[in-house]
Amino acid sequence: MAEDRYVPIGRFSVLTRLTVRALRLYDKLGLLTPARVDADTGYRYYALSQAAAAGSIRLLREMDMPLDDVKLAIADRTAVPRLLAQHRERLERRVADGERALLLLNSFKNGGTTMLTPIEVRDVAPVTGLTVELDTSLARIGHDLPAAYEQLFAQVERDGLQPAGPVFAAYTSQEFDPDDMKVVAGVPVSGNGASSRSFDGGRAVTTTYVGPYEGLGDAWTETWAWVTEHGHAARAVPLEIYRVGPMDTDPEHFETDIVIPIE
Repeated sequence: MAEDRYVPIGRFSVLTRLTVRALRLYDKLGLLTPARVDADTGYRYYALSQAAAAGSIRLLREMDMPLDDVKLAIADRTAVPRLLAQHRERLERRVADGERALLLLNSFKNGGTTMLTPIEVRDVAPVTGLTVELDTSLARIGHDLPAAYEQLFAQVERDGLQPAGPVFAAYTSQEFDPDDMKVVAGVPVSGNGASSRSFDGGRAVTTTYVGPYEGLGDAWTETWAWVTEHGHAARAVPLEIYRVGPMDTDPEHFETDIVIPIE
């Protein structure tokens, strides 16, 4: 055996900074197989030329890419850009989930109180705007809604319309499913566009929630409880109206109106 071409698994582990346990797993998965295996002892030997692939595997695993994707990346270098882009999205979702968890932790630490203005019944004006319907999820909505508003503002400009108030969203699903959410995103405008849509005004339960969007779930729970306790019934799609948002201030000072039209 030529030492300049093959090295035993222990030495290869040192060279590549992959544990022997990891190398055995990668062999089992067909991700990185030894160049030679001693027929009598079963001992594994690796070619020095395999060090580059081992280094790529180590880096991809350090960024927590799934093993199936790592295997594909090593087997097909042309797939690497696509796999990296997919994993970037995966990591960004994890970061967003982590930030949401921290916000909820801080809220709970501070007493878990929902910052709502007094809930009241009053007459509200109808809301008319350019809209787009979204099929989204709780995990994606933080990306999908801003993208929808960007699309709508571009249409406002193309159609020569003028924004006439803060953006809004209507949640049209009949029940809550975090993986299947039906949402209508809207930009109020003066004048009518091809995709304009109106939402009822009139008598409504209203309140304003102050704080990060992660706390809106509790705000809705508290508002719906008030509606039930006071004997009201919803008659139309409820709205969220984003009066103060990311373009204006930090999350602790966001202001979101909750509007529930009632009979």
